[in-house]
Amino acid sequence: MRSRLVHAVGISLFITIFISCGVGTEKSDTNDGQRVEWTRIGIGGGGAQFNPQISPHDAKVALVTCDMSGSYLTHDGGESWTMFNFGGQARYFVFDPVDPNIMYAQSSRLLKSTDKGRTWDVFFPKPTGDELAGAGRNMMRQSMQSFAVDPAKSMTLYAAIRDGQTLALYISKDGGEEWTKEKELGNDAKNIFIDPSSPVDQRTIYVAGSYSVEQRLNGNWQSFAVPAKDVKFNFFAGGYDAASKKYILYAISGQGYFNRDETQSGIFFSDNGGKTWENRQEDLLKYCIAEQKSAEFRALATSALNPGTLYVSYNSMAIHADTTGIGVAKSTDFGKTWNLVWLDKMNSGVDVPMANYGGCWMNDIYGPGWGENPFSLAVSATDASVCYATDFGRTLKTENGGRTWEPVFSKRLPDNSWASRGLDVTTCYAVNFDPFDKNHIFISTTDIGLQESRNGGKGWNIVSTTDNGIPRH
Repeated sequence: MRSRLVHAVGISLFITIFISCGVGTEKSDTNDGQRVEWTRIGIGGGGAQFNPQISPHDAKVALVTCDMSGSYLTHDGGESWTMFNFGGQARYFVFDPVDPNIMYAQSSRLLKSTDKGRTWDVFFPKPTGDELAGAGRNMMRQSMQSFAVDPAKSMTLYAAIRDGQTLALYISKDGGEEWTKEKELGNDAKNIFIDPSSPVDQRTIYVAGSYSVEQRLNGNWQSFAVPAKDVKFNFFAGGYDAASKKYILYAISGQGYFNRDETQSGIFFSDNGGKTWENRQEDLLKYCIAEQKSAEFRALATSALNPGTLYVSYNSMAIHADTTGIGVAKSTDFGKTWNLVWLDKMNSGVDVPMANYGGCWMNDIYGPGWGENPFSLAVSATDASVCYATDFGRTLKTENGGRTWEPVFSKRLPDNSWASRGLDVTTCYAVNFDPFDKNHIFISTTDIGLQESRNGGKGWNIVSTTDNGIPRH
């Protein structure tokens, strides 16, 4: 297994982004005023991808970010993507649950789009005149650790804002023009959840952190600690269950890629706002051999309106004496029972990709160990069978609850070459043309090696580890 992450560092103090019309193409002006259209080419994917988010209005609209600072937007369920850049990696995305045109992205600042991601403007903190002129230094003191929009009123916003050393929950009722401090918080605030069934003028709020959940119920705040001293929550998910009329919270704990501390492993469930938790990993561990009943849980996601369905990314699951399983598990009964809907088998000999995957160039060349199991998962609020997963080199999607998975970063052409869908996550260092064949082109890229096209750049294959005399290792 690899432990590689490349973080492109960049801070943009004031950004307005314009995305060209037409997915996969960009237009620019030449000196003589002529319009030149550029088309992205390449194999697609190739670097770590994170933080998928699906629109609650349309499951075909989704956002993804990557370790090379780019962000990506699809309006057609991953068939094609538009890339844009905030000057740094986006840490999370939020869709407005009321207005389908509005979405937010947190990078060095929180940005907002009111036209479905076509253009973006800085939303918070708003720069002053001096800061725009480059004189201000305090503008980066404030940052949003987490952010939420009211389920019924787009103008009501909730944010965990760090100002210097102080972290607090703020509420705005005028669309972010003015903010009122509601409560000081602890060291972190990973998520803010709003119960959509609570009164609009007195929302029930859950602010989830590594060691506690802060709950506001009927205007009163309570703090509930993690269920044990050796528990540290790495990720949360939540949703409202109409059948039980309860807001459900999930959390995962344990040592792993995102948490080096030796903490208790678990998939935790709460139906009372974090007051009590139940560890529901036991049925999932039935897939382990008797000598090793453990696994690393790397990510989780649920449907905001169907929280009975839960997806968890797992690693290091000993399914045989010489075989480790990685992938995604799914529960449809709030974590009581589990099925492995994504199972890549890793051993010292030959790694075996999951049988229910449509395949991709990355698995063909490098095997499932390159992508590993997902860093992040996202589930549609309205259709719990739609789930996006991102890992070291790919973005995958299921539309049938995990029965099958398909790549949405690359597509296979009839000649068995691969073409990008617009989700490109690598650096290209050179383009080399065959002087005797205009359709024969090479490009050299970070991490994934040498790519070759024999159809004029329409499709590509990785050649640096195929049958060309270079030993696989």
